[in-house]
Formats: sequence, C-alpha cells, structure tokens
Amino acid sequence: ALPVEEFLSGVDVRPEHIAAGLDVARRDELDAIADGLASDRLALVVGPSGAGKSALLWRAGAGEAQRGG
Repeated sequence: ALPVEEFLSGVDVRPEHIAAGLDVARRDELDAIADGLASDRLALVVGPSGAGKSALLWRAGAGEAQRGG
C-alpha cells in the first residue's frame, strides 16, 4: 500500500486510493459528471496536469458502479 504522505506528495492516482478515501471530494464536479452520463452518456473532463482529473474520474466511476450505472 502507498503511504498517505507519498500519495499527497503527488503520485498517479489508482483505484486503491479512491477505495481508501484518499481523494478530495468534489461534489459539484461529480454531480456534473453524473448529469452528463445520465443525459448524454458521456462527460468531458479537462484541466491542467496534476489537477486531479484521474482521481475525479475514478471517484465518478466508483459512484456509478454503486448506483448500478
């Protein structure tokens, strides 16, 4: 397992990080992704390197899986 300090220092996010709750909750962005998936079956996530796009998508995917999406 990856120590919390190493994760917070800027490593590539993995599903295990999401499962361990090491990501930052971004409710507005997660809601926008869920809305896009529900209405258009897609969502485009853009941002600079290191902004947390991968963590956001892993978290959104975990949420969709829990809802049966």
